[in-house]
Amino acid sequence: MKKTRLPVLCGIWALAGMLVLAPGIAAAAAVGVPVAAGQARSEELPEDDRMKAGYSVQFPLTGLFSIGQKDVRPIAVMVENSPAARPQSGLGDADVVYEILAEGDITRFVAFYHSRVPGKVGPVRSIRPYYVDVAAAMDAVLVHAGWSQEAMNRVAAGGVDHFDEVYGDRVYYWRSPDRKPPHNLYTSIEGIRRGMEKKQLRTAWTPVHPVFAGEPVRGEDKLAPDSVGAATGAASGDADAAGASAGVAGAESGGAVGVASGVAGAESGGAAGVASGVAGAESGGAAGVASGVAGAESGGAAGVASGVAGAESGGAAEAEALRLPYSAGYAVSYVYDAVSGQYLRRMNGLAHADAESDRQLAAANVLVCRSNHRVTDSAGRRQVDVQGSGSGYVLTGGMVQEAVWQLRDGLVRTYAADGQEIPLAPGVTWIQFVPVGMEVELGE
Repeated sequence: MKKTRLPVLCGIWALAGMLVLAPGIAAAAAVGVPVAAGQARSEELPEDDRMKAGYSVQFPLTGLFSIGQKDVRPIAVMVENSPAARPQSGLGDADVVYEILAEGDITRFVAFYHSRVPGKVGPVRSIRPYYVDVAAAMDAVLVHAGWSQEAMNRVAAGGVDHFDEVYGDRVYYWRSPDRKPPHNLYTSIEGIRRGMEKKQLRTAWTPVHPVFAGEPVRGEDKLAPDSVGAATGAASGDADAAGASAGVAGAESGGAVGVASGVAGAESGGAAGVASGVAGAESGGAAGVASGVAGAESGGAAGVASGVAGAESGGAAEAEALRLPYSAGYAVSYVYDAVSGQYLRRMNGLAHADAESDRQLAAANVLVCRSNHRVTDSAGRRQVDVQGSGSGYVLTGGMVQEAVWQLRDGLVRTYAADGQEIPLAPGVTWIQFVPVGMEVELGE
């Protein structure tokens, strides 16, 4: 595949716990929550079959039709991603999943459950402040096991409703005997729903949703031009930090870069300096790409300061594969499957599956958000900016588009150069926060 490297962007479950947590359709209906877990998603059914199956409610986080009520609060579960935690349970039933670095160069997930009710989710781990931020933005109930002091300070200051297995809520969790602690702690969405009733937590929710393809885009939802400009400027700074200046991307293997204006690209074995809107080097060449330019052709290389591989300025380009090398053991990749319209997720080159269904994790949309990361202590804990805005990419339908992201109205949303929110495909969305300057591969 052609690649363009982008600088960017113990125990056994107690009987009491079983009585609290065992999911059931009757109990789910009693509290008015969706009961679609384990059933085919609506996009897998023809419209007539969907209606016959009773899929009459369009859920806001996915835009898909299912069974239940859409105005109940989502549940956000902190899920571990260390090798000992894989394969995880329940990730395939989440509507939205955030993946963000924790300490020690490992990643963890915040998985949001709304349209489906998996009976087993985990392994559950502790929270950090930025995970609290994304859960609180959506007004979700946060489920975790332990915390850092800064994260708990954020929970207390924000009045975030939460369940903590370590301090007081153990009855809503259980440990599986088939794994060693701490990688064996699980919960169920139905058990948490019951706990919300017992603790008299608010269940009503004002739905938030992204713009989905085919929906009208409201003018009042546009991102202000100064916000777009600020994030675009940050993108140039990001590229600088990664070794590419605003006009020059450094030379790649075997090539040379000279900055010129309006030059189409090097012929075979040559070199070109490319200023803007140009396709990139031909076979064997290299190009320094300033803005919105396609990557190098076969055998060539491109340093991209601000732009998406293969895309014209402000447009979209084909990109059927994405690789995010967070760290050793945490190389995340997605490969687009044109038949299903889904991005199939891999970890370290292997299919990343859900332990309960044995199905490969998949997303209709993948958002890549470049963000400032800073290590704050000797344990490797970080500050990660998830509340501001920055540059990034949207992958949907086998295409990639450069974007500005912003945490706004409950969700991370992405915007084009004109400030309009970029429509997503109906379905599951994975949101990947990456450090500024981290090298990422996009390709076909």
